[in-house]
Amino acid sequence: MKNNDSKKNKNEQPKSRVIGVPRGSRPDANFIVFEEGGTTLTDFGICRGDSIIVKPIEKLDENRITVWETPDGRTAKFAYENFGDITLYNKKDWMMRYPAKKVKLIGAVVAVQKNLEVAQ
Repeated sequence: MKNNDSKKNKNEQPKSRVIGVPRGSRPDANFIVFEEGGTTLTDFGICRGDSIIVKPIEKLDENRITVWETPDGRTAKFAYENFGDITLYNKKDWMMRYPAKKVKLIGAVVAVQKNLEVAQ
């Protein structure tokens, strides 16, 4: 997946990539691992290339970092309800309001695996 930040639309969110299940998780555990593709979570010490481990939840919890899928397949990490709609945002410069039926709550971030590769 190429990343060309210089041509990226300012309102466009980077896509996160599903990369598997956490090492050592039980076979019956229900987790999803995403590779963080943007800079939304840097204030939380989560950087581009880190893996975020997500446990599915069914209801919005505004006190947790959550992963949402937008209608165009992108992801957002923060949300709040607003008169039956869901507003997704990234704590920096992006915010979009959707009808609740148009977005999917994937789950809450429960752990992070740091990417320790040195950029070349």
